[in-house]
Amino acid sequence: LIWEETPKGELGNVNKQIDFNGVYVITGGTSGVGLEFARYFAKKGVKKIILMGINNLPSREEWKSILGSKMDSSIRKKISKITEIEKLGTQVKLYFGELYNFENLKKYFDSIQKDFGVVKGVVHSAVAKYQDQNSYFINKDLDNFIKVLKTKVLGAKYLDKIFEKNNLEIFISFSSVASVIPSRSKGLTDYALANSMMDQYILNRRYLTK
Repeated sequence: LIWEETPKGELGNVNKQIDFNGVYVITGGTSGVGLEFARYFAKKGVKKIILMGINNLPSREEWKSILGSKMDSSIRKKISKITEIEKLGTQVKLYFGELYNFENLKKYFDSIQKDFGVVKGVVHSAVAKYQDQNSYFINKDLDNFIKVLKTKVLGAKYLDKIFEKNNLEIFISFSSVASVIPSRSKGLTDYALANSMMDQYILNRRYLTK
């Protein structure tokens, strides 16, 4: 595994490194960028994906009735997108839990890799969200502040540790300009700091693999 930056708009190298028979893990995978990346993988031919999120979705037994309803909710939209991915021929597993609980993560992946297949790639796009997140530093709740840091930084570190012997094809981490442009971090000091710390971890990881 070689850690490197991918220039904006260039996914050519990523396409070449995809092992279509491998399993790909996407944190923040049940919404936003993570879910879009899952659809991208599925369209490229990836057959197995694990989507990781923090908020549980209803059981699969309930999905048909939810999709048949007229409710306009984020849950229905998420379920709809996941089923669209499965219709492309991709098997989807769901994991719900905190990324900074190492023991739970390791136990889960030790088990699922025996039955579902070996993980060959990770996309780390998870973001911890909470009410009144866009507030000034002095008004931020310390517990929520720490959760934002743990999700980004420990999430990357723990997944890296768990899969260190997997010979991963890719490990993609999504950062933010808020970590380097002060004007973009207004009200987002926790998010900016989390991305900056994660960036430093990735830079150090690149150095160690050279």
